Amino acid sequence: MIKKDLALQLAPRVIDMVRARSMKAGEPLREQTRA
Repeated sequence: MIKKDLALQLAPRVIDMVRARSMKAGEPLREQTRA
């Protein structure tokens, strides 16, 4: 139960990190959006 709540809290942070990396690399967000 606790892990599920933790995952929900970390999910937005992970998405932001992925977006930041993709923007730095100049790559589109298509691949990250599919996954």
